Amino acid sequence: MSWTASTDNVGVAGYRIQRCQGASCSSFAQIGTSTTTTYTDAGLTPSTGYSYRVQATDAAGNLSGFSNIFSGTTPPDSTPPTTPTGLTATVVSSSQINLSWTPSTDNVGVTGYLIQRCQGASCISFAQIGSSTITNYTDMGLLPATSYSYRIQATDAAGNLSGFSTTVSGTTLSSGVITPPVITSPSSGTTILTGQSLTVSASISAGAFPYGVVLIAPDPLGATDIQIVGAGTTVSFDLPIPVSTPPGPYLLTVVGMNSAGSLVPSTQLAIQVERADQPVALTPYPSAITMTAVGDSRSLLVIGAFPGNAQIDITNSSKLAVASANSSIASVQNGTITAVASGMTSITLQYGSITTVIPITVP
Repeated sequence: MSWTASTDNVGVAGYRIQRCQGASCSSFAQIGTSTTTTYTDAGLTPSTGYSYRVQATDAAGNLSGFSNIFSGTTPPDSTPPTTPTGLTATVVSSSQINLSWTPSTDNVGVTGYLIQRCQGASCISFAQIGSSTITNYTDMGLLPATSYSYRIQATDAAGNLSGFSTTVSGTTLSSGVITPPVITSPSSGTTILTGQSLTVSASISAGAFPYGVVLIAPDPLGATDIQIVGAGTTVSFDLPIPVSTPPGPYLLTVVGMNSAGSLVPSTQLAIQVERADQPVALTPYPSAITMTAVGDSRSLLVIGAFPGNAQIDITNSSKLAVASANSSIASVQNGTITAVASGMTSITLQYGSITTVIPITVP
């Protein structure tokens, strides 16, 4: 808006602009000021009438009378919202697919989204099935093992429609039949130390259509949370092995579950838990010893995944004398074996649950 400048005996300092809604309104309120003879009123509602009046002020705060009232009507909104992007379809069950997308923008404001659907991955006969004022939509009551395609468009208060989003498709799960998950890692017999975490992965075949997958582990290992997955995917679980877990074998099972609650287990996976403070193997060098005569001595080296200050228990018959020459080191132990009598014998090295026997021959 614009007007002719006022005059003042000292000088005009500015103008106060008042507005009310409607051509015959009287409830004016100040909406802004201007030091020039123009003012721009933005952010108005389309197709709406507004009335304005102006008064001048000087540095002393003296106010002029009000100007004549000017009224005008904003033009209708003809700008459509932007096209929605990022549309995804997530299969939830044999009768439900969830949609989500990135919001559109509009010069005035997006009021909602129209959702269209047709049956089949390559279908073109779309029809509106619902609307949403947020950026997601739940489509329920669908047929099992059936493909559906979706597209959406945004709308504003003036009824302007955006372009259609890209089309996405999803196939509902079959109604109750699921194929057992297949554990892909680790391999059976894997050894894990206490205090570590074991990653268990399982594959879901393309025709399995499970609803959820859960890893079942015996106490004290416990079980992990259910994971919701789709067909043709791989699911992984992190299974912590508590420090207090007793050494020994444990059986793990990955169980698939459909939307009806039916369960089907995988083949069980055997793992071996060992204490973190014991080696997973004792490797003696040499692995067999032949003495030349009574009184002969041989050095023995034992290599393993030892912690610091580990001790190896050595058991032998009266034909041998075994002396530990050094205190334990992190990875190697050595000692001296001396023959005190003739005959076949052996020594047994034991650390925790790990045992190794070395045959000894004394002529």
